[in-house]
Amino acid sequence: MKKLIYTLVLIILTHSMTNAQCSPFWPNSLTASSSSATVGSTVTLNAFYSTFPPFNTTHYYQWVDITAGGNCGSSTANVGPLSVGVAFSETSPPLVAGNNVFTLRFTCSTGVQCNPNLQVVVVGIDPLSTNEFNTDNNFKIYPNPTTDAFTIEMENEVKSVEIYSLQGQKVLTTNTKNINVANLAKGMYFVRIEDINNEVASQKLIVK
Repeated sequence: MKKLIYTLVLIILTHSMTNAQCSPFWPNSLTASSSSATVGSTVTLNAFYSTFPPFNTTHYYQWVDITAGGNCGSSTANVGPLSVGVAFSETSPPLVAGNNVFTLRFTCSTGVQCNPNLQVVVVGIDPLSTNEFNTDNNFKIYPNPTTDAFTIEMENEVKSVEIYSLQGQKVLTTNTKNINVANLAKGMYFVRIEDINNEVASQKLIVK
């Protein structure tokens, strides 16, 4: 009789421990090192915990790319596994144009889970693949190369001007045709210009 009781207790405890292991411990937030970057570049994905979650070999967390849709269990573009003691930071895969969506996937013996409220979105920008200005709104930027400033020459009024580094980081935003870049480091940049008709064009800029 005692043996039977001990066996039942052991089964209950084992079942309880398994259920505990398969209860995800979600992070407080997910962030990326940049909210936007050029297509083909990567960003660092970070998961922040106020208390470090428990790990073992049977249950773990993993960054997954769910840009293409579907649930977290069917995602095939894993960013990278997270093991015991490893910081919750991973490098994303190369970004595609538009929204890139990443989340954490929890895996245990009963399957995989994702939290729909925990996602981070990074916008992939392709500065040279946009709707170009039409022929009656030709534009140019000068001087190019420049050391401290440049001017946009175009027929329509400017709605917005964004300057991106080669790493995809937005380094300057304005809505004027005369732009001061004296504070930018020397190098090559992409200038993305949108006019009041929502037409967009881009051009490379060299700061020396």
